[in-house]
Amino acid sequence: MTVITGTLEPFAAFAAEGPYLPRTRPAGIPMRVRGLETVTLDAIRIHTNNYLNFYRDGEYTAYRHGVSLGEFTFRTGVTEARTELVDVPLTDVETGSWRNSARNVLVTDLALASVTLADTVLVWVTSLESGAPVPDCRVEVRSFTDQVLGESASDSSGLARIAIDDGPGAEAPYLVIAQLG
Repeated sequence: MTVITGTLEPFAAFAAEGPYLPRTRPAGIPMRVRGLETVTLDAIRIHTNNYLNFYRDGEYTAYRHGVSLGEFTFRTGVTEARTELVDVPLTDVETGSWRNSARNVLVTDLALASVTLADTVLVWVTSLESGAPVPDCRVEVRSFTDQVLGESASDSSGLARIAIDDGPGAEAPYLVIAQLG
C-alpha cells in the first residue's frame, strides 16, 4: 500500500518536556526539525535573584526579570522534508536559566526534593548526573512575596534542615533555591 501526503512544511519543536539540563553534559537542547537548515533562538538569562518573580509571574515576563543574551543561530543540517532529532548547542550561551518563545531551561546539576513540616523545611540535594548527595550546598526557602524564610547548608548526606516561623501571620514556604559554590 502506498500513502501519499501533501508537502511537509518546515517544522521545529523542542523534543523534551522537562526544563532541566545537567551542567555536566555538553550544553544542548534536543529539538525535532524538518526542512530547516538553520534555527534562530532568542535567549534571555534570568538572574538568580529573579527566579521567584519569573516563575510566579509567568514565562511571558522574561524581559522584565532578565537580560537578553541575543539571538543565536545554529545550523541543523536538516534540509529535506524528513524529521530528525538534533541537539541545539548552547556553548555560546551563558549557563543559568534562559528562555525562548517555547521552552524554559535551567542548566544545573542540582536536583531538589523538599517536604515542609510544622516549623521546618527539609531539602535533599542530589546530583542530576550521578544521583549522589551534594554536601555544602547553600539552600534558601522563600515565600510567595520573595521573603527569605530561612537558609542552611546541606550536610554530607545532602540534607538541609531549615527552621521557619510557623506562628500566626507567618508566610508560607513557596520556593526553594539551592546554590553550590
